[in-house]
Amino acid sequence: MSTYITRRFILTVFILFSLSIIVFVSMHAIPGDIVDIMLGIEATPKSVAALKKALGLDRPIYLQYLKWFSNVLQGNLGDSLRTGRPVMGEILYRLPLTLELILYSMIISLFIATPLGIASAIKQNSWFDHILRPISIVGLSVPSFWWGILFIILISYYIPSFYSGGYVSIFKDFWGNFKAIFPPALALGIAMAAVVTRFTRSSLIEVLQEDYIVTARAKGLTEVLVVGKHGLRNSLINVLTIIGLQAGYLLSGAVLVEAVFSLPGVGRLALDAVLQRDYPMVQGSILIISFLFVMVNLVVDLLYGLLDPRIRIS
Repeated sequence: MSTYITRRFILTVFILFSLSIIVFVSMHAIPGDIVDIMLGIEATPKSVAALKKALGLDRPIYLQYLKWFSNVLQGNLGDSLRTGRPVMGEILYRLPLTLELILYSMIISLFIATPLGIASAIKQNSWFDHILRPISIVGLSVPSFWWGILFIILISYYIPSFYSGGYVSIFKDFWGNFKAIFPPALALGIAMAAVVTRFTRSSLIEVLQEDYIVTARAKGLTEVLVVGKHGLRNSLINVLTIIGLQAGYLLSGAVLVEAVFSLPGVGRLALDAVLQRDYPMVQGSILIISFLFVMVNLVVDLLYGLLDPRIRIS
């Protein structure tokens, strides 16, 4: 098990290093220049050259990367080119909202997907199964921001007192926080619920056909015990894989959902920074989001070792 954990950590470090290179190079490949945006109509060749030198944008890209990466290792993501404030401080200020949104989305999606997936597997090819499968395809096909727009219209028309827009901290107003977070979390979690439902169904159907399930039933165990203890636990490994991947997709999907619902999270911060060509802010935001994605999948990999004895002894 220790060898497996060590390999996972080494792979994680390599992935994060590779991501830092991709993020840095990609940001500098975007058309447009922050210097032109900052100077506006007052831009002259002399003023542009002076500002680029002051911001360090006149040096070769590899030197810019080395300086940026050395600062990242010290926890310094640089300063915003637009506001002049530290990027790390801006991200940490907005990160709790994004994590809260992701947590709500995961809880909602798992609350919906787990019982539906189990019921669909148990009642395979029944009328319930035939209805659920096309519904899950719709959930997969429709983007999260579209659900968000639809929810805003429906709630504003039918339950105007439930949603007023904006955001309030859970520590200041629990009910106000719930009203602000629930609609975007539901919009973000629908796609994940559809995916987890389908994977739970297919994985559980496969497990329920194993010989040890037949033996458990032959011993006279109740169907609840057979499915809950023997079937569901052994199907969790495949489901965990998709949950880890979907958590990363929730982080990326939060960018547009936060914009639709006017939530001041990291996703909204990254989107605004892209539009303003604020390289340090974009790089820092994407790096933090990527770091969270990799960490979630690392946790999932480590959970494999707890659920599957074959991994513990490999």
